[in-house]
Amino acid sequence: MKGKILAVGLISGEDGNRYTFEASDVSNLEGRSMENLTGCEVDFEVSGDMAKNIFITGRSINMANIQGQLMANDTQGIRFKFLLAIGIYFIGSIISLIPIVGWILGPILFIGAFVLFVMAVLGTKQTSESKTLLKNFILSLIIAFIAGIVAMIFGFIFGFSNSFGIVVAIIIACAGGIAAFVYHLLFFRELAFITGQKFLLWAVYLNVLGGLTAIIFIGWLILFGALALFILGFYKMQEIRKRTEADIMPWF
Repeated sequence: MKGKILAVGLISGEDGNRYTFEASDVSNLEGRSMENLTGCEVDFEVSGDMAKNIFITGRSINMANIQGQLMANDTQGIRFKFLLAIGIYFIGSIISLIPIVGWILGPILFIGAFVLFVMAVLGTKQTSESKTLLKNFILSLIIAFIAGIVAMIFGFIFGFSNSFGIVVAIIIACAGGIAAFVYHLLFFRELAFITGQKFLLWAVYLNVLGGLTAIIFIGWLILFGALALFILGFYKMQEIRKRTEADIMPWF
């Protein structure tokens, strides 16, 4: 029978009756919480006043469901936030090319994408019980920020008087960039391991290769390929495994 989930543990069938169910009755729950199922269309078998062998055939897109996924720290909620962050960042990048309007809306969208990404990272850290995921993420940001600020200060103060200030600024920026990338790589290496999606780690390598070759056309194609792998990796994410001390994380 076909029906629709009205609330947690309650389905309205096409026969007009309502049936209760448990999470264990859903065949393709795929890490979603019961709260995130409200509004979903389902197929199910009737057993008295209960629904059994439930299969979700359509997802709800109502605001309550979206809000639930934003707040949820289950696999599907975290996956939703990662994908939404990438989508908003991509839209912001395009809008930023529009004079005046884009210069205002672009930064706002970038901030929104960053906040969503941080929320997803926090959820992943909590679910996986990782001791290093959030640390590596924060260190990569802090090192890049500090190195950038120090490099600009040296370049601005000493760059006008002699070339030494420019050289020092370049060295600081390069050293900081390399250090930040190390933690960036460690973060995505662990994230790929936790989610079981090597596409995320491969995307990092492609992103670096594309950045180094961006002065030629092939570099931009590689960058788009990296973006596609990021999206594919988060889209295919179906689990978040618990971290243990005995874990051995691959580099490829």
